Amino acid sequence: MFCWRSSKRSKAFVACLLFYVSISYFSFERFTGEFSTGVVGDQTPREGAVSSSYKTGSQVSLDWSRSNSGEIVRLVQSCSKPAEYGEYLKDVADEIALKGANIRVFSRITGSRVLTRWNKDEFLRENGRVIVHGVPALSWARHRQLAWAIVKCAKLGFLPGFENAETLADIVASSKGSVQQSFKVWNTQSDGAVHDAFKEMDGYVSSEYFPNEQLRSGDMVSRDDGLLVRHEDLLRPSFSFDSLDLIISTEVFEHIPDPYLAHQQVLKILKKGGVHVFTVPFNQYEARDQICAKLAPDGRVTFTGTPNMHGDPLRPEGVPVFTIFGHEMIDKLCTMGFEAHSFMIHIPREGILGSGAIVFVARKS
Repeated sequence: MFCWRSSKRSKAFVACLLFYVSISYFSFERFTGEFSTGVVGDQTPREGAVSSSYKTGSQVSLDWSRSNSGEIVRLVQSCSKPAEYGEYLKDVADEIALKGANIRVFSRITGSRVLTRWNKDEFLRENGRVIVHGVPALSWARHRQLAWAIVKCAKLGFLPGFENAETLADIVASSKGSVQQSFKVWNTQSDGAVHDAFKEMDGYVSSEYFPNEQLRSGDMVSRDDGLLVRHEDLLRPSFSFDSLDLIISTEVFEHIPDPYLAHQQVLKILKKGGVHVFTVPFNQYEARDQICAKLAPDGRVTFTGTPNMHGDPLRPEGVPVFTIFGHEMIDKLCTMGFEAHSFMIHIPREGILGSGAIVFVARKS
């Protein structure tokens, strides 16, 4: 805005200046306040929660932990619901996180408010690490997706006795009750935030897969860090049939040459009504799975195109990706005997952002 100052019109100049300041203040308040939720058609996220903005060094710092703005939860596919993923549109919360920010969010894992650090232009599902004493922990957005889904299962009655749980910490605290003492959980990962939440609970077992032909599922292996870890092969798990209430896996099934055989094993070892909560690389725009690699009879991995490898702490060379899943994954799980559900979630308050926030629940019928 341009105001012309003349000696004869000082009052007009002062009024003009005050108007300019008020407009600037209003614009600033509007930026740092909360954005309302916007939806398009089938509730595709557009705008998220932004509050209490201030500067820390070169990064914006925000507190979204007490606001429900921008929260959208959609069941986008199930055995009775055809795939309706729609097109994901970045929202305000996504844009802010992608520019780099420190954001305080509510943790569905611990029940506390935690500080998360979002790196510029990094995939949002693998972003937003929790900062503990200034150090990034093994806890990021994907773990928060899993925690949300596990609590959702409890509230739906899929985990009997835990219907009032709001966090993983609540589930662990309630597991000492007489009804819940038989609650059995298998996590296919032996580190990370979800593991840390469950590790002191009776009935909890965690594992890793070690590429050693001499090992059998159930064997204990000493990791490089000295920790004894259980070896489990999802194609040949050591658990008894109908023995587990909850199985947790994140970014595992894409590394299995025959992922649907592994799902069949999961179905066998779950109790009736038990659930498998998991994430996998998933293309919401494709009906069919993409086969990236195959295992030859001699054990060699042959890629169908450019080799796709994921980093792995146990294998410095990385691990091959055999499958990127499409809509047919849910259909196949339903055919096997699961009640399968796919949820697309966008919850800025809990640090769950971006197009990759899709989590799956497969319940044994």
